[in-house]
Amino acid sequence: MSLSTKRSILTARAGRALALIALLIGLLFLSPAASQTGASAPGLSLDPGSFSPNGDGVRDFLVVRPTGLRDEFLRPRDWTLEIRSGANEIVRTFAADHRRIRASRAINNLYLPGSDDLRPLALFDEIIWDGRDDEGQRVPEGVYQLTLRLQLPDNGGFVESQPAPVIVDTSAPELQVSAPISLLVRAPGSGPSLRAAGERLEIQQTARSDAGTRYDANVVGPRGTPIRERSWDDSLPERIFIYWDEIRTEADEDESIAYGDYLYRISAVDRAGNRSQAEVKDLLLAPRDLRMDLRADEYRFSPNGDGSRDQIQLRPAYINQAGNALSRSPLAATIAEHVLEVVSTDLQTVFYRKRGSGAPPESFVWDGRDDAGDILSDGLYFVRLRVTAGGESIATLNKSLWIDTAAPDADLSISRTSIRPDGDGEEEYLKLKLDFDDPSGIASWNIRVLLTPTPNARVDVVGDFRRLYRTFAGTTGTPPDEIYWDGTSDEGIPCESLEKFTIEYEVRDRAGNLARSAARKIGSGVLFRPVSRGRPALYSRLPAQNYFNESYGLTDQGEDALDEVLSRLSRYGSYEVIIENHSALPGREESNLEKTEQRARSMYEYFLKQGFPANRLKYRGHGEAELARDGRTEFASYRNERIEIRLQLPQPQTQP
Repeated sequence: MSLSTKRSILTARAGRALALIALLIGLLFLSPAASQTGASAPGLSLDPGSFSPNGDGVRDFLVVRPTGLRDEFLRPRDWTLEIRSGANEIVRTFAADHRRIRASRAINNLYLPGSDDLRPLALFDEIIWDGRDDEGQRVPEGVYQLTLRLQLPDNGGFVESQPAPVIVDTSAPELQVSAPISLLVRAPGSGPSLRAAGERLEIQQTARSDAGTRYDANVVGPRGTPIRERSWDDSLPERIFIYWDEIRTEADEDESIAYGDYLYRISAVDRAGNRSQAEVKDLLLAPRDLRMDLRADEYRFSPNGDGSRDQIQLRPAYINQAGNALSRSPLAATIAEHVLEVVSTDLQTVFYRKRGSGAPPESFVWDGRDDAGDILSDGLYFVRLRVTAGGESIATLNKSLWIDTAAPDADLSISRTSIRPDGDGEEEYLKLKLDFDDPSGIASWNIRVLLTPTPNARVDVVGDFRRLYRTFAGTTGTPPDEIYWDGTSDEGIPCESLEKFTIEYEVRDRAGNLARSAARKIGSGVLFRPVSRGRPALYSRLPAQNYFNESYGLTDQGEDALDEVLSRLSRYGSYEVIIENHSALPGREESNLEKTEQRARSMYEYFLKQGFPANRLKYRGHGEAELARDGRTEFASYRNERIEIRLQLPQPQTQP
C-alpha cells in the first residue's frame, strides 16, 4: 500500500470520527436534557430599557414581559427569571409558583373541583421589578442582565432566552445656569435688534448627563406667560441669547408689556426618567438705564395665615450695566428718601405704599395687605421702588408679584382597596396615580402609606400606633407616572396578612399652599407565601390585631380573621394545616409559652367548629422562641405577637 493511499485512509477515518463527534454533540444539544438558546427560545421585552427606582414616581419600575412564545412555553414544567449584576452575580430571582391550588370551575370541571384537580403551572404575563434585590435592598446603579429559563413540559429539556440588559440609574442630570448679561436696555421706539453684543441677554448653561437626555427650556415673561421655548436632545449648548426683537414680537409688539423682569427655566430628563431643573430669575428688559432692582427668592406667596409663605421679602439691589448685583454702591449714601409701592397690572392703582427717609432697608416685608389693612385678592400685581438721590428720581422696573392663596387641585386614584402580594400572580400590586395642577406651579408632592393596625386589647404588648411604611415623593412639579406598590416598606419589609394601611398625599405649590387628602383605607388579604422560592410549602402570618381576649379565646375580630383564612384555605385542599401562635418578647418566657399554646388551641377548636377536617389539622404554641422581627420596639412586638398558618404536603406513608 502506497504512502498516499495510507494517508487517504487515515484522513477519511479522521473525517468520519469528527463527523461522529459532531453528530453526538448535536444529539446532546437536541436531547430533552439539553439547554437551547437562539431563535427557538423565548425573548424578553423590558419597559423601559433604563429606569430609576428612587421613589419619585417617574420610571420607578421595570415591566418584564416574555416574547416569542410557542404553546409549549406557556405551560412549562418550571421557569425562573434571573437578574444578574455586571459582576455576573444573581441579585434577584423570580421563580415559578409551585403551590398546589385547586382549579377554578370551567367547562371540563363544571362541578366543584376535586382535591386533586389542580391549577396548572403557567408562565407569567408580566413581572414588575422595583430595583430591589432578594433581601429587599435597592441595587446599586449599573447594567443588569435578565435571563428567562424554561423547563419544557413532558421532560422536553430547557430553553433559555438571550440576556436582556437594563440600566438602573438614579442620578439626576446636573444643571447649572447663570446670566453674565441680565440687563438689556432698549429705548421705546427703537428699531429691531442687530443681534449683536449689547443687543441681547446672555445665558450660560452646563449639564452633566448621559446621552439620551432631553432638555426643555422656556422664557417666562413679566405676566407669567411662557414666550419662548427651546429644546435639545443629548447635549446642551453652552451659551444662548435672548434678543429684544424676539421678545417684543412675542408680546404683540406692545413695548409697555415687553418691559419688565423675565425668568429662564430649563429642565432635563434622562433616559431613566431622572429629572432636574434650574432657572435664572431677574432678567431685566428696560426702556432706560437701571441702577436699582427689587429681588426676592420667590415672587409668589400666599397671605392666608397658614404659616407657609404668608409674607414676601423684597430686597433692594444696586446693579451694574450688565444687571448684576453690586456688593457696594455709592448711590446708597446719596439717597434722601425711598418709596415702595404695590400697584395694579395697568400701573394706575396704588394698593400699598411705604415711604421712608434715607436709603431703603436691606429688605421690605409685605404681608399682602393694602393700605386699609385688607388682604388683596389672588392675582398678579407689580411692585416698584423709587428713591430720591442728589435731587434725582431713580426707579426700579415694575416687578411681578403673584398672590395665590388657593390650594393645588390634586387627586389620587387607587386601583383597588386590597392587595395580596404573595407570589401567586393575583392582586400582587396596587396602582396609584396622583394628578395635580396649579397656576403657580408645583414645588413638591408626596404619597405616604401608613401602617395603621387595630390595637390589641392588651396595650402593654401592642398599643395603638401609626408607622410610616412607604413613601413616594418628587420635587420637579411634574405629575408622577402610575406608581406600583407591592406591599413592601421603604426598608424592603413585606406586608403580612390582614394588615391595615392608610394612604395620604400632600401637594405644595410654589406659593406655599398645601393640598392634603383625607386618609384612604386599604388592606392586605390573607397571604400564603412559599417557605422557600419555588417550593410548594406555604405560610401565612397575621400580626397582632386584637384577635384574642384576656382568657386567650378568640374575639369577634379574631373569628372574622380566621373566617378569611378558612375561605382562602378552600383552594388548598391538598395540604395539611398547622396552626401556630407566637409571642413577642415582653412578659415572662413561661407565661408567653403558655398563652401561645392556649391561643393555638382556641384557633384549632374554631377550625373544627367551622367544619375543617381534623385529619388535616394540627396546632402548636411557640412562645417567644421564633421571632419574626428582632427587638422590643412597638413594630417588632406587633409583628412578633402573631398567628401563623403553615401549609405542608402530606408525607408519603412508609410500609411496615
